[in-house]
Amino acid sequence: MLHFPQEDHGQILIEKSTSYLENPSVAQKIKSWFPQTTIIVLLRNPVDRAISNYFFSKANKLENRPIEEALANPQTLSSNRIIKCSASPFAYIERGFYARQLEKWKEYFSPAQIKILLFENIISSNKPIVSLFSTLTNSSCSCKLRFPNVPINKGINYNKKHIATNIISNLKNIFSSSVNELDREWDLGAAKTWDF
Repeated sequence: MLHFPQEDHGQILIEKSTSYLENPSVAQKIKSWFPQTTIIVLLRNPVDRAISNYFFSKANKLENRPIEEALANPQTLSSNRIIKCSASPFAYIERGFYARQLEKWKEYFSPAQIKILLFENIISSNKPIVSLFSTLTNSSCSCKLRFPNVPINKGINYNKKHIATNIISNLKNIFSSSVNELDREWDLGAAKTWDF
């Protein structure tokens, strides 16, 4: 997400995309167009994100392999296959290496311009959002946050309990060093929050 500072009091402009973080050229473009912007990064447990990505691709008839095979051997889009999708539909594993992806953004933006939130903290409390808006507006935020009663862009439900434990363990092993690096670089407490 991008926060654009505005002269207009009481308004905060935010633009978001699920694929900015993984695209290195985007950081450079945003820096040239909006050098003073704040980058807001919302990260989800990479294990849950990978599994959710798989079910998204499956639900949209982009993936037909069993989850074990798809996660072990993610495919790439062939040049003759056009898919209109906001995110890489087969980057089940690659998109979860957040520390690596954030490195590119640090080349263009100061740490003060990059605000990282953990998805799991957001859904359990609105305090991280209120704190973020207070920081962005340089004032104590008495924001009245309203969330819709119905999920927006809700994906296919899957119960993590129905995913084989060896799949969960393998994904944790794959992402473990990246999560630890994320905590070393950004002090997020992600390993604890995500039970790594």
